[in-house]
Amino acid sequence: MKYISIALTILLAGFLVVSNQAQNHQKPAKAKPSPPAKPDTVTATPVVEGDPITKPDNRVVRASPVIEGDPMVPEDRITIEDLKAKVNAKSQVVILDVRSKDDWNASTTKIKGAIRVLPEEVEKKMLDWKKTQEIVAYCSCSDDSTSLRVTQTLKKAGFQNVKALWGGWHAWEQESFPTELKEAVKPKH
Repeated sequence: MKYISIALTILLAGFLVVSNQAQNHQKPAKAKPSPPAKPDTVTATPVVEGDPITKPDNRVVRASPVIEGDPMVPEDRITIEDLKAKVNAKSQVVILDVRSKDDWNASTTKIKGAIRVLPEEVEKKMLDWKKTQEIVAYCSCSDDSTSLRVTQTLKKAGFQNVKALWGGWHAWEQESFPTELKEAVKPKH
């Protein structure tokens, strides 16, 4: 009986060690990739007022709307709310639709007043704009990568006031902000 008790104790201890090791070696859950952060900059995903957010310590907080000048908004971006205000005020902002060909073709609409420009043709089209004009580019990438690349091209060419739309086409469309039908391409004679 003594040997059975010792064997069970050893077996139980071995099971606990193996169980503990298995818990410590579990793969962490994959997190959604976030846009690359600039040093000393806080990045965040655009939020909808009232959406709950779970913190790493399992606290749930309610999100506040992003407001103009909010330190959570990277300086190279503009919020959909700020662009909507400019569109509604009929501001002289130049809005560039730089979505991929597939995403452009899959949609029947664009942001009201936007100009369709293929990302690879921005350098040709930039001659049409003043370097002091406010320019906003948007795409449909989850990390705004195409619009950020376009704004960097414009900045390198000397444009002073260019930003990418934070959340891009999908954020704009989700909020049902002003859109218009894309122009039909007329064949050249």
